[in-house]
Amino acid sequence: MQKNPHDLTDFDRENFAMQKNPYDLTDSDKDLVFTGEKLKDQHVEKFHQLIKIATSTLPRSILLANKTELVRPISRGTRHLQIIHCCTDQCNECLGGHWICFYYDGENIFIYDSLNLKSLYKNAEDFLRALCPFFDDVSTYFSDVQYQANGKDCGPHAMAMATSVVFGEDPSTVDYNRKLLRRHILLMNEKNVLIPFPKENNGFTPIRVEYRAQGRLFYIRGLPNSDGVSCYANATLQSIIHCKPVRQHFSSVTELNDLSRAIKDYLSNSTVLIRELRSFAHKMFEVEQQQDVSEFMTFLFAKSSNLSSIFKHSLITIRTCASCGSETKNEMENYILNLQLPNNYKNCDLQMILDHNLRIWTATVIDCGKELSEEEKQSMECNQNGHCPGKKMEKMDLTTKNDFIIVSLNIPRMTRLGELGK
Repeated sequence: MQKNPHDLTDFDRENFAMQKNPYDLTDSDKDLVFTGEKLKDQHVEKFHQLIKIATSTLPRSILLANKTELVRPISRGTRHLQIIHCCTDQCNECLGGHWICFYYDGENIFIYDSLNLKSLYKNAEDFLRALCPFFDDVSTYFSDVQYQANGKDCGPHAMAMATSVVFGEDPSTVDYNRKLLRRHILLMNEKNVLIPFPKENNGFTPIRVEYRAQGRLFYIRGLPNSDGVSCYANATLQSIIHCKPVRQHFSSVTELNDLSRAIKDYLSNSTVLIRELRSFAHKMFEVEQQQDVSEFMTFLFAKSSNLSSIFKHSLITIRTCASCGSETKNEMENYILNLQLPNNYKNCDLQMILDHNLRIWTATVIDCGKELSEEEKQSMECNQNGHCPGKKMEKMDLTTKNDFIIVSLNIPRMTRLGELGK
């Protein structure tokens, strides 16, 4: 049974704060967020875990706010980000306690306070002095930031400003959408990942989820389908970038073409020139109309041997005759594995779908045609030219030495003309 953090001894608390997920918000915790109440310790500790997942920072537990002798100090020059508790329960100005964002960029200390108080209360200063033994030797800046709309939204604002820091933004330049702050906190809790907070007057804000790869973050983000027909190219680019070998190769490649440039632009959060990528694959994709994603991907692989080698696998067609037992195998290089979904596909995982497609024998229209020996002619009915008249059975299998396979899942359907479509 998990310990309640408020029941821990003083000396247990720092270890508790370093656990992977010390807090799973309860329904009542979520209700406090939704109904507009002031955020509590457990909300901030949960947010700290999201910072820990997304960055190399290990926020110190706010449960140690009044036990500063237990706060483990950071090293000078090491960046640090966290929410801290400021003020006292008796303060009328902030209605009983206040959350602020603290950021040390390795050189200077920045305080982001949605009340713009421009000073630290003693308990907060004591905590920071324990956290930063070099506190008096560096400059501390109190940045002007968006003012909180009421006496209870200091926590959401502090989280929004800390998230901006993680995503490379200066919180003093951002106006957050106050109406969506709390809903956004619940969204991050549900997805267990940091997501940039929505802002005022900037239209649609794409959700960018961050992954840690080889010590660096890259952002999973949507790409605009500005011409209404580039969705197939956008989806292709996003799919292949999710694969670690692709990111490793194109992060270090020096030769630039439209493919490597598109991948580099995506990874650096720059504008991706998707039309140039379409033209790079083949001139047929310059036409302003929707195209088949599998076909586009195939042409793209043909232009990059490095890309195709990451996803290359072999499809093996095995045919055997039920009458004479003869068997043939045909191996073919392939880059996209097309799988037919079974009728009950909603209840299937990927392994079940693979089994359905690759290991089930199906009848073909191909006659066996094997030339029979005299003994075989005696044991089965043969056609006039002495060849086996049996029908062959067929199944598929695959082999690969790579860690990634691109799979296309097809749902069968009947067209109006009675033909099988997908």
